[in-house]
Amino acid sequence: MAMQVPGVGFQAPVDHGEPDEIAPGDEQLLWFGSVDESFFNNPPPERYFSVRVMREILGRYNAAMLALCAERKLWCYDVDTFVPQTSAMYYDDAHVNVQGSRTLGVEVAKRLAADLARNGGY
Repeated sequence: MAMQVPGVGFQAPVDHGEPDEIAPGDEQLLWFGSVDESFFNNPPPERYFSVRVMREILGRYNAAMLALCAERKLWCYDVDTFVPQTSAMYYDDAHVNVQGSRTLGVEVAKRLAADLARNGGY
């Protein structure tokens, strides 16, 4: 029997830690946020927004996502709270690597199971 559940939202990772806490070398993993052109260009763009600016932009995006989830009564999971923003979990500033995928899958499954139990199986 198929089970109906409300939509689920995920917040985007904001970056790999606070600006002062980025591990040496991890800054080169921050691909997104090029100022003038696509980060897919070859050669890659020379100018990028700062980590602080990208954190603010993605923070606004995440706030809008939380508001949308609340407005539409969706379950929303903040990935930043359970997948550490380090190169051990991400291969760039937005995409999880194999270990990050495993962590994300386990943690989302836990949260979905808890939400389903709290809501009577929906």
